[in-house]
Amino acid sequence: MASVSSAAFVTFLLIAVIGTEANQVSRPRSPRATLKLTATLSGHAKNIITESFSPDGKTIATGSEDGTVRLWDAQTGQNSATFRITSRLRELQLAWSPDERKLAVKHSHGGEKIQIWDVQTSRMQATVPSLAGEAVEPMAWSPDSRTLLTSGHHGKAMLWDAETGALRATLVQDPPCPKQSLLKTLSAPRCEQPGPVKARFVADGGVLSLSDNHSPKLWDPEGHLRMALPFKEETSGPPVWNLLNAVLSPDLRLIAHHDGNGVQILEATSGRVRNSLGDIGEPLDFSPDGQRLLVLKRDSKTRQPCFLVRCDLKIFEASSGHLMSTFEKMSGDFARSWSPNGAVIVTVSGTLLDTRNGRVSQLPYEACTPDRMIGSTQCEPLVFSSDGRIALKLKNPLKLWDTDTGQFLSQIDEGLSPAVFSPADDRLIITRGLDKRVALLLRIEL
Repeated sequence: MASVSSAAFVTFLLIAVIGTEANQVSRPRSPRATLKLTATLSGHAKNIITESFSPDGKTIATGSEDGTVRLWDAQTGQNSATFRITSRLRELQLAWSPDERKLAVKHSHGGEKIQIWDVQTSRMQATVPSLAGEAVEPMAWSPDSRTLLTSGHHGKAMLWDAETGALRATLVQDPPCPKQSLLKTLSAPRCEQPGPVKARFVADGGVLSLSDNHSPKLWDPEGHLRMALPFKEETSGPPVWNLLNAVLSPDLRLIAHHDGNGVQILEATSGRVRNSLGDIGEPLDFSPDGQRLLVLKRDSKTRQPCFLVRCDLKIFEASSGHLMSTFEKMSGDFARSWSPNGAVIVTVSGTLLDTRNGRVSQLPYEACTPDRMIGSTQCEPLVFSSDGRIALKLKNPLKLWDTDTGQFLSQIDEGLSPAVFSPADDRLIITRGLDKRVALLLRIEL
């Protein structure tokens, strides 16, 4: 009998664990909302790759394979500026500065580069040189809009001056293994090679850096190490799927960290312990208001990773450690989004967790099977309206859902993914048109 590959075996287990709940849910009924086209954004010569609203919701940026980024007035749909990035594009990422005066554009044509554009003058202000595959994670702006943060592979993150594009500091999260003879290598403790790094700004412009194999680290705004947080290590039992064991609150002021003994809430700017919550589980997310903490609780006896067995999701009050909600025996899919109003959590496979009453419901999507070895299927993310009442999965055909009831609202027949909600208008959304070269600005009318 032919042997079965480990990747295929894991995939089989994932599908068995996650189940077929989505297929047991009835298909959407008649629409409960209508869509009104308010503007058509036309001008790109090739397919649109990405779309983004400015933080105040007044301006829209669209990036295209034609090598340009265009800015549009979100009320009138008028083209206000065009940035010529390169001759052609396949991958593109946009990031608005908090003060809305600058737009960072990362592209991979001719080597991965970042251009920083002045939105007011429509001029390129700075260029960050080729990153050689360093920047895998999304770019991030400092709270004062003066510094750009990139992170990803090779064990480090980088701080760049937004005015000049100069490298300000390199933050080494995973130190490289020392060069030594084969004999010393065999006798020395195992050294983990630098791997992917996630890095986030904290409230004062410092940085929290995270990776699988080394302690989370806190850096000051100049890139000097403040402290390394204690690292949670598994000392017994079967291997587990390692989590990054530290999460940052939405206001960038608190860190929830599991140090091996339990969860502690730390001040992000100093690392000082504010309170200890005990061994309540592994932190996954703060609620949007920062008052609650979502954790993953493994089985204390088997310690099996949660992609093999069903684990509990629990919500605790962040200040006191008081248990508020428990969602038992959830699937191994923990990629999730917390609605902006804090009312629901939606997983990428469409499971709706109501944080107010503990109700669990399911949107009619196929089961999601995340797998680090072979990728993911049916795991497109969900995005929310600014008030959290409407959710949309970035999967064609685009469908809108009521997050309070899980009911189908409408299908965007004339639009394609990607789609983005306005941060300032609860009912305004932008999508690509069917020909992919135009963007459609739509208003949802309930």
